Amino acid sequence: MKLYTDTNGDSWIYKTHWGSDTVDVCSWYGIWCASGKIYQISLNSNSLVGTIPSELGMLEKLRNLYLATNDLEGSIPSELGNAQSLQYVHLYTNSLIGTIPIELGQLTSLYDLKLSHNSVEGTIPSELGEATALKILRVYDNEITGSMPAEICSLSMS
Repeated sequence: MKLYTDTNGDSWIYKTHWGSDTVDVCSWYGIWCASGKIYQISLNSNSLVGTIPSELGMLEKLRNLYLATNDLEGSIPSELGNAQSLQYVHLYTNSLIGTIPIELGQLTSLYDLKLSHNSVEGTIPSELGEATALKILRVYDNEITGSMPAEICSLSMS
């Protein structure tokens, strides 16, 4: 296993082609594309540090976002609610703070949202009930308060 360190001091385990101006983004480690559009970012357990870029919300074909088990901090960008194709969002086991953005409720294709093992606080927003495809919601081991909103409890399990 090779450890990469860039000029910012970020130590990634795998970083093939990241930061290259001459290589197509679809050939970067952890990026999967179809028809030239990014549909999956898979960088779990890659020693990432920093914050989750709000620009990810601009990726109109992004279906899967796997950034679990890293050292990411800061809040979950509300702009992720703009990535209408998102189905799987795995951000568990990081150092994320703040609240769950209500904008994630706009993701009507969202099936699996895993935020456990962070420092997310507040209540679970009732707007998540608008994510009608949501079947898996994991928020344990956070600073979540209150009860599960009725809007989420009434989501169909079929």
